[in-house]
Amino acid sequence: MKRKLFGLVSAVVLVATSVPSFSVFAADDQKRGTTNDGYDYEAWNQNYAGQWSMTPGTDGCFTCNWSGIFNFLGRMGKRFSEKKSYKAWGDVELDYEVTINPRGNVYMCVYGWTQNPLVEYYIVEGWGSWRPPGGQGQQGSININNKSYDVYKSMRNNEPSIEGTATFPQYWSVAQSSCMSQNRDNKCSGTISISKHFAEWDKKGMDMSGTLYEVALNMEGYGGGSGDSSANCTITKNHLFINGVDLKGNKRDGSQGETPGTSTTDPGTSTTTPATSDGKFFKESFDSGKGDWSARQANGGSVSLTTDKDSYAEGSGSLKISGRSNSWEGAGLSLSTSTYVPGETYSFYAAVMQNVTSSTSFKLSMQYDDGSGTQYDKIGTVTGNKGEWAKIGGDYKIPSGASNLLLYIETESGTDDFYFDSASSAKGGTAASIDLSGAKVGSSSSTSSDPGTSTTDPGTSAGPSSSDGDWTKHQNLDYTFTPGGQGLKDVFGPYFRMGTSVSGMEIGDSNAQNFIKQNFNSITCENEMKPDQIIKGINGSSVNVDIGSAANQLKFAEQNGIGVRGHTFIWHSQTPNGMYQGDKSTSDARIDSFVKQTFEQIQSRYPKLKLYAYDVANEVFKNDGGGLRVRNGGANDTSQWTNIYGENNDGHIFAGFRAARKYAPKTCKLYLNDYNEYVPAKRDNLYDMAKKLDAEGLIDGIGMQSHLDAKYPDKTTYEDAVKKFASLGLDVQITELDITNNQGGGEAMAKQLWIDVYTIALTYADHISSLTMWGTTDARSWRSGQGGTEGGPLMFKNYQAKQVVNDVKGLVTKFPVTTKPAVTTTVTTTTTTTTTTTTTPAPAPVETTKPQPSTIAVSKRGDVTCDNKVDVSDAVLLARFLNNDSKATVTDQGIANADADKSGKVDIDDITKILEYIAKLCDL
Repeated sequence: MKRKLFGLVSAVVLVATSVPSFSVFAADDQKRGTTNDGYDYEAWNQNYAGQWSMTPGTDGCFTCNWSGIFNFLGRMGKRFSEKKSYKAWGDVELDYEVTINPRGNVYMCVYGWTQNPLVEYYIVEGWGSWRPPGGQGQQGSININNKSYDVYKSMRNNEPSIEGTATFPQYWSVAQSSCMSQNRDNKCSGTISISKHFAEWDKKGMDMSGTLYEVALNMEGYGGGSGDSSANCTITKNHLFINGVDLKGNKRDGSQGETPGTSTTDPGTSTTTPATSDGKFFKESFDSGKGDWSARQANGGSVSLTTDKDSYAEGSGSLKISGRSNSWEGAGLSLSTSTYVPGETYSFYAAVMQNVTSSTSFKLSMQYDDGSGTQYDKIGTVTGNKGEWAKIGGDYKIPSGASNLLLYIETESGTDDFYFDSASSAKGGTAASIDLSGAKVGSSSSTSSDPGTSTTDPGTSAGPSSSDGDWTKHQNLDYTFTPGGQGLKDVFGPYFRMGTSVSGMEIGDSNAQNFIKQNFNSITCENEMKPDQIIKGINGSSVNVDIGSAANQLKFAEQNGIGVRGHTFIWHSQTPNGMYQGDKSTSDARIDSFVKQTFEQIQSRYPKLKLYAYDVANEVFKNDGGGLRVRNGGANDTSQWTNIYGENNDGHIFAGFRAARKYAPKTCKLYLNDYNEYVPAKRDNLYDMAKKLDAEGLIDGIGMQSHLDAKYPDKTTYEDAVKKFASLGLDVQITELDITNNQGGGEAMAKQLWIDVYTIALTYADHISSLTMWGTTDARSWRSGQGGTEGGPLMFKNYQAKQVVNDVKGLVTKFPVTTKPAVTTTVTTTTTTTTTTTTTPAPAPVETTKPQPSTIAVSKRGDVTCDNKVDVSDAVLLARFLNNDSKATVTDQGIANADADKSGKVDIDDITKILEYIAKLCDL
């Protein structure tokens, strides 16, 4: 399983992140995994369009349905890790029983791929309004099992594939009569002799000599721009046999045979071969080609792998990796689980070199599938200085239950070309024999493919730290800014995070994108994550959630390393009426379902997203305070949650926070958010509720919306609220700031209130982790007609700063950073097609020359400073020490204590362990 690191790690080191599956567009939705009985499944939905669901069952059975989609595939079968042609596998058959009600363009088929050459194939048994593939490229007809099929060959040019964007043929066998009709339930069943189709295609000159990658029973719909495709499918039999034996090793007659794909005695059936007598599996020198390594890239990627004779670690050549658009793109090698047995440990090593920037951090990793989807584990990292070959790797235990193993090389950041050589594997504990004494570096070098990035940026900095021993309880500081920069995020970075709200439409504007990247390291979706936008159906205690409405903002944030505030779960407004019906137990379960699915979709679709905060409950109190909203109050005092829980009952609030605490990532803090929060009665309501929630450990902070007016509140009233909330020891976030002069206060008073609010935020920065303005510019504000500073409620007009921006920036001179020291490091943001700043990554050496733990006994594990406590100062000192800071002195006792993960060495993983301990995620 991939490690979920504590959100503060990037305050000290560059964090390793997971990547999307290499065979899927970033704009596409995917559910993928392997069942306990060996069947692989995948649901793929292009562009997040429409609605869909897929539920895997046992023995290959599953259900799926869809509507309003662009292109959807739901399939279940087998992805083969052994590299064998269909002839080597023998007789491949599939027994099936399907109930399907199709509407529009729908078809049911056997589906899959071969590699070397790359081919996508279909054996279609039934279809709806359109008979694929459209009549072009017919290659004649065949008869298999007394059933007639027409055979077609079509070409796909620069289209998605299992190897990224590629040009490849599609092979089709399409039954001459469909087993299903439109707009009614159809029952289809039979046996498909898959290998016989392959053999007939071969006879027609359709090349099937490649290795068989996948065989699956597939339900597919294509709606295109019209979305005219929907179906309900129930698969009650999907029984795959290879040479008469199913995936459990059962023969058709019920007797036992050898489970397909488990043999280790068949030579030449795998990318990798068994270990030799000295424990070594392979060593690839790339002297005469790329071997079995292939490009690992996103769909639409253009990664190129070529042999380079001018640069190499050993031998006479290396693999040059160029044309990358993402840091995680590189080269990969499929490994067979018959050779690399799950649960066993192996060593993996290689040599890497780049000749572009002063230094680059490389990562050797393993991708694999398990029951919960695709995972990404680090094997080793190393910092590669410009023009110097470095060794990377280490021992790695294949997780139990892992399948579809892919060993791959990537960089922690950036997209520059690099060189890869001497890739090897052996039994665990076997040292790599890589001799760099004769290494060669050619004179040429390549630059990043993004012309707008900079490799000479002096660096970015992480958020502020504090000497307050309880600061991790309320702060989440995993954000970046550029010291000396002029954007709001840069000026206020040493104090707190800067955010804005943005709509899905606005985020598509390049001017808005550049403006946000310059000024903010946090965004909130204006409406797109509110309950009525993401709840697609309610059935008793079950809620159907689809976060596709927020795709534009979430993708932008993930690609640019920008944090996200989630908004919101429990609300009296913009919530489907079905959420307000039923009894308490049903509602509690319904809220749990809503919250669970939302977090699961965010984590699965956007694995690198910095979701750092979520407004769990929003506006639960009366307009000006005096208790919870009631059933039949005034316009701003009413809530339909009382239909279920009754008046003066906070059950819905606690249900929301309990679910959020259960399912939210550890680095996502939970907030109680409200407006008019400075009105004394409402301030006290928020304080009392937060105190109750905190008693159960359910809350991390209070969100102050701060929709203000020039005439109210005054500075003292607002500051009193901040002080009261901070006294709880919880975080405070200003979440929706805007200031009007709608009540006749005038522009001068509105401007002064901006200065007052920022002054208060800076004064209490130890308790305030972010400040968000509700909108980017005046024209985008929901209060745009109510006046304010220089005519509007925000600090920008047409993406241009008003004078008040300079006024609030100037305040930082009164609040020296030295009172709240910032931890400086270099952190990278991933670029989109528009340009953003990329900075040099922090060194993360695998083989450090620093002193390692000696025979000195550990006095307090993790206590690097030897002050008899473990806090952030220990992580900071260790990070500086490992990065060769001459002023970072660690004693021998400190070295002994620094081995926080008990590995016997001091390295970057010990920093992670210390920070996890501080966050109460582990013990030392």
